[in-house]
Parts: sequence; C-alpha cells; structure tokens
Amino acid sequence: MRPVNRGHRPLNKKTGQSLVFKNYRKYSPYLKRSLGTYCSFCERRISDGIAIEHIQSKDIYPELICEWDNFLLSCRNCNSTKGQNDCLNDCYWPDRDNTAALFDYQFGGIIKPKDSLTQQQKEKAERTLKLTGLNRGPGNDRDLRWADRIEFFGIAIDSLETLHENPTDRQRKRTIKQALGTGCWSIWMTVFRDEPDMLKRFIEAFPGTRKECFDDRGQPLPLFDPDPEVQDETLSPETRTQEPEKIDVIVSNPPYFKDNPSLRQIPRYEPAEVLPVNRETSILDWLLASGRLIPRDDEESSIVSEEEDLDVLEEDFLEDDEIS
Repeated sequence: MRPVNRGHRPLNKKTGQSLVFKNYRKYSPYLKRSLGTYCSFCERRISDGIAIEHIQSKDIYPELICEWDNFLLSCRNCNSTKGQNDCLNDCYWPDRDNTAALFDYQFGGIIKPKDSLTQQQKEKAERTLKLTGLNRGPGNDRDLRWADRIEFFGIAIDSLETLHENPTDRQRKRTIKQALGTGCWSIWMTVFRDEPDMLKRFIEAFPGTRKECFDDRGQPLPLFDPDPEVQDETLSPETRTQEPEKIDVIVSNPPYFKDNPSLRQIPRYEPAEVLPVNRETSILDWLLASGRLIPRDDEESSIVSEEEDLDVLEEDFLEDDEIS
C-alpha cells in the first residue's frame, strides 16, 4: 500500500488564505492533483468515479466532513467496503503510517502482512486489509480486484523482461508511463524490487508518494510503531544496544529529525515566515543599472495558460461555495 502525502490544504491564490468549502466534493480536483487518480487503498487507477474517502466517517464525525486532513481518495469497492467503520487507531493508514513496509503482494493476487512484522503489527495489518476488502482473493466472484492484481503482475513482469533486453533510458521511461497507466504501485515495486533505479523512479513518478518512507535504494524503511514495546521488538539486537543519540534514522513516520538548531517546527497549516532579504536595491534595479535588462515593446498575448484556466475554475469554486 503506497504511503502518501496529500500536502497542505489548498490556498486561494489571490488572498493566500486556506480554501474552505461548504461542500467537501469541491476538494476533489486538489486531491487528484496531490495524489493522482489512484485509490489510496487498492492503488488501482480510477479514471472516472474516484471518490473522496473520509478516514473518520462523516456520519459519525460530521465536524470533520470538510477537514482536509481527513481526506483520501478511494474507488467504489474500497469506499463501500469500508463503510462507516470507526477504526482510526485499529488500522494502518497510508497518509500517516509507512504502509510500504507492511504487505507482501503475491503473483496470485493475494496481499498478506509481511512475515517480518511482530504479531501485534500483523493483527493490525490484517484489520487494515479487511477494512477495505483487500484480504479477498481468488474464489470471490463478487469482488474481482484480485483479478486486476494478477493482470497487472503479468504486465509488470513483461515490462521487466523487456527492460532487461533493452536497458535504455527510453525503455525505463516507457515502463514508468505504463505503470502510471495501470496503477497498483505496490505490484510494480514488488516486481522491480531488485532494480534500485526503477524503484526510485516509481516513487518519484506517482504523485504524492512519501519519499521519506524509503532509503536511498528505494527500499521501505522499517515500520515505526508508537507503542514502545512494539518498537523495541522491531529493532535489531545491535540497534537496542546503541545509545539513543547514536542511532541513525529509524523512524519513517512520523519523520525523524536530528537535532539542528537552524531548523524550526511550524504547525502544519500555518504559513511559514518569509526570510528577510537584506539588500538595499532590488534585483530589478540592479538589472536596470547594469544594462542587463533589455526593454521590449508591450504586446498582448492571446494565449491563455493552463495555470490561468485553473485560476478561473478556482474563482468559480470560491464564488459558489467558499465560506467567507
């Protein structure tokens, strides 16, 4: 399961303030831009009909219905199977846990918790699969997501063989394009597990993948569990004997920071302070004074950029639904 980061709440480009809509569906284009059109659970690419998933049920927690931190994207299968379950602390979540370190994806369409997990972690991982029906496999004719996984395994294996026959940069780019077209990121990561360059490309190419969950070879970092007893079990005997200040990065989520007096923590949705600029003249003044800025006649352009189109759409959203 791909660990994701939806990013900050979208901002109004004119005012710089956070966008707040009365209708949570208005956040859909911003989530798709951040995470891609992929289900946050089964990872399939959903070109039409992908829904906003409320991590904490909007019926049980109506105050969170428009809370950006409570959103993921989900296909109809995962969304309907999850239903109104209230299980925030009973399951792992791709936006807050390193879910890449949890599951083994097998060729037969089966997803299972990794053998390296502790018993407590395995039980929690099993509940996570059951929550959205990802524990269903061959023999279940009402839910054929397992069949999709078998198909995508075959496509990924063919792509790996083609890359071995033609190990060019162009072929690597074609493979990435193919993976983006099918989705199921974890299957591609499984098939290409011995290809560090491709692993890093998959991590980079899929929108919103949390890069801090992986090492420099594209392998998932060990799972961090806030329970001290569970955390102690996941550390190797060599690591347990080290002094805390000598331990390198172990925690993958939340991010681990070494002591650095130049770093400051700012609440997630608070704008950071702008660094002061200490210079007497602006860059524009310097360019003019040095003769490096060449004036040209003004000419109106009839081309409307994609960014301007988005601004127009955003204005329509704001006029209709933004809370003043």
